[in-house]
Amino acid sequence: MSDTTKADEIALVLEQAIVSGDLEPGRVLRQEELSERFAVSRTPIREALRRLAALGLVSFVPNRGVRVRTIT
Repeated sequence: MSDTTKADEIALVLEQAIVSGDLEPGRVLRQEELSERFAVSRTPIREALRRLAALGLVSFVPNRGVRVRTIT
């Protein structure tokens, strides 16, 4: 049995997309769109975005959502 959660899986997919440049710096990541894309509720999306923020890949912008950061 796997210990990975949906949030882990989503965070990994998004991390790979950011690192590869598929999700360009400055792009807004909307929870509603991600929820539909991954066919999950917003809860695992929020957790995945928190993990990406902890890695420095995205930043939470008050009243604007989550933006992909520039990787240096």
